[in-house]
Amino acid sequence: MPHETEILFNEPGIQYQGVNDASGGTGAYPIQGLIVGQFKRGRLDKPMTIHRDNIKAMLGYDPKNPCYTAVQDVLGSGVPNVQVLRIGGGSMCQQLQTRQHGFYIRPITPDDFAPDQHLYDQLEEQGEFTIEGDKLRIADYYSGRSSGWIYVNYENNGYVDRTTITVCAPIPFMLLPDANW
Repeated sequence: MPHETEILFNEPGIQYQGVNDASGGTGAYPIQGLIVGQFKRGRLDKPMTIHRDNIKAMLGYDPKNPCYTAVQDVLGSGVPNVQVLRIGGGSMCQQLQTRQHGFYIRPITPDDFAPDQHLYDQLEEQGEFTIEGDKLRIADYYSGRSSGWIYVNYENNGYVDRTTITVCAPIPFMLLPDANW
């Protein structure tokens, strides 16, 4: 005769207790994402924990930066904090054969009818050009703007007038040789 019991604690044999579905009891899964992008400031060696109170101090206020906007969107959705890894910006370079002692440069903007002053400033401050092996800053040779173009003049610095120049900047740009407009 089989032995039956209501208490299954230490009883040997096959015990059937039905299907126990506990998947609804685990709660929401924690977000373990990481946002990688270029920001005005912040650590480059390891991720930072960013929340609403420290976003401006840690990353620098930059509402036109899509990476910064992404962090704001995540924090605005109710997430208490997000891990952010800042990466350094790479430079884009172009070569130009000149006949004169200067060249024109301008940032490539999505809307050429309303150029962004921030892009012009960034191009002037962070742009560099190499001539005859010398690396020079655009800001040091800036000679003004004309029709949306920045004019860079190196006439009085002893460089030959026919030469190849390599221009590098952290944003997309267009180049023109010196021309008489």
